Amino acid sequence: MATRSMDTRRHMFVVQQFEKEAHQRIKFYEDNKAGREYQTKSYAVGLPSIDPMQFALKKKREEDETIRQIIEEARAKQVKEVMYPVDAVTKQKLYDGLSVNRAGRYAYMAERKNFSPEHKFTFPLLSSWHYGWKMNEHADLYGRAKYARTEKIQESFYSRNGVPLLKDPVATPYESCK
Repeated sequence: MATRSMDTRRHMFVVQQFEKEAHQRIKFYEDNKAGREYQTKSYAVGLPSIDPMQFALKKKREEDETIRQIIEEARAKQVKEVMYPVDAVTKQKLYDGLSVNRAGRYAYMAERKNFSPEHKFTFPLLSSWHYGWKMNEHADLYGRAKYARTEKIQESFYSRNGVPLLKDPVATPYESCK
């Protein structure tokens, strides 16, 4: 554990705290010896007394009202369809050919994976989809970050563990075994 340097301010703080505690202990001892009730400072002077039951009921009513509003908004926005309908050209690929020949369902799925989830679904189905949902709408407003670090992160993060990059034609996985 590292010790901090003791400057004048910190030293005076410690001394004052020690003196204050010593004074309070002596006062407590004298009050008890004389049979008096020990007087503590009340920081709640002038504040209204709060009935815990009334406070809890008020908070409960506020939470219930908030939940009711959220439910009403959700019902107003409720969509019956989970996915947007597929366009006719993409849907036609589903019925042309066999998946073995990279046609049919294979071609359909290859085409569908090119679309982002927000173009396929009416709302985010997974909680992880909430991050970045409709991000393109906001990207148009702000544009790309001026000092983006994507290349720097890729250089420093992905090569740190000693595994060769796939782009590196010289490194092979068997070099470390020799």
